[in-house]
Amino acid sequence: MVWQTKKLRVKNIGEKQEIEATSRKSEKKEKDDTQEIKEFYEPAFSRLEKPTAGLSFWAIIILCLIFSFLGGLIINVFILRQENIKLPFIGEINLKKIFPIREITIVTEKNITITADLRLTDLSNKIQPQLMNVFLMKESDLKSDSDLGSEETETASVLEQVYLDKNIISQAGILTADGWLISAGNLNPEVNYVVSNWGNKLFKVKEIVKDPLTGLNFLKIETKNLSVINFISSKEEIIQGKEVILFDHAMKFFTDILSRPSYLKVNKKEDLIRSTDYFSEGIILEHDYLKPEFLGSFIFGLDGLSLGVVAEKKIIPYWQIERAVTAILEKREITRNYLGINYLRIEDLVGAQSLKNAEKGAIIYGDPEKGSIAEGAGLRDGDIIVKIDSTTLDEKNNLTDLIQKKKPGEEIKMIILREGEEREYILKISNF
Repeated sequence: MVWQTKKLRVKNIGEKQEIEATSRKSEKKEKDDTQEIKEFYEPAFSRLEKPTAGLSFWAIIILCLIFSFLGGLIINVFILRQENIKLPFIGEINLKKIFPIREITIVTEKNITITADLRLTDLSNKIQPQLMNVFLMKESDLKSDSDLGSEETETASVLEQVYLDKNIISQAGILTADGWLISAGNLNPEVNYVVSNWGNKLFKVKEIVKDPLTGLNFLKIETKNLSVINFISSKEEIIQGKEVILFDHAMKFFTDILSRPSYLKVNKKEDLIRSTDYFSEGIILEHDYLKPEFLGSFIFGLDGLSLGVVAEKKIIPYWQIERAVTAILEKREITRNYLGINYLRIEDLVGAQSLKNAEKGAIIYGDPEKGSIAEGAGLRDGDIIVKIDSTTLDEKNNLTDLIQKKKPGEEIKMIILREGEEREYILKISNF
């Protein structure tokens, strides 16, 4: 019993010692934790230090103003909700002048984009009254009212008299308020035609005059107070990258970019042959408009001035039409200057090693036409024309353009190279 009692006592002592040891460890740990917390906070509150130097008050204000300015500018530029914006310290800025075009694409058809633009709406409304559509006159329009017959026949004849968009031969532009128009297409003066305006009113074509230089038609109708097309004032206004607009026969609105202001389409070597008696170059846009639904469509810049017209094989720039327009308004007849020379522009000839005597100019291709002024003057195949009067032929000065600007009967001085020798010829311009 005594042994057992001692054993229990030893066991109890061990447990008590173990509890006391654990208690001492816990107190030490608590003391250490308290010391660590004290050391952690003490440096922050034991003393106050002077803060390090940073941005001044005015620097912060200036930065805020700069970022506010940039943010407002970016929002207004990209959203473009208004034509004018007000900026701090600068005042009001007219976005319409800085960003003249804001397009919203609504239809894309056959790689040609139809667009609607808030700022182009007014321009479209201004241009449309300047255009008409040309139709072949229906037989029903040639009948008198007495031929209509009964009420049933009259009702049935209504649809017979209707002209549809698919029946349009060409678009026409209004040249004068009293009814001179210009259109494309192969119109026959012996056939009856009518034109319709934007209000669907019909007018009978009284007269057709063909321009032998461009192949365009000048039509005369009896009316007055028409809205007239305004044209560009110089060839230099037809520039690459210019944004243009036009309408098809259904008066759908299109925008495009002028890709080449003067371009000769060459599919074979013979296409390089030009003539002094007609123009070969045309305007090229980014998309193809040489289609029936665009025949006679006028090309306009965003200033509302016309640059040219879509013909059957090319877009004819206005500077090629200007002479005919002047003639039809002054004399009601059109002639073209005639010289009888076919030629090649040296600038177009890649790899022509035989032309070492001249880098620029026009080489006569084949003998001049029989009976022409050029033949009578003694010009012949292979002669290189380098100068007309005081103008040197180059990329900007086209031989055909220079000849067609002359007046019938006017004399010109032509400088040519023949076998390396310079010669001078005097020719008198005739008309055809």
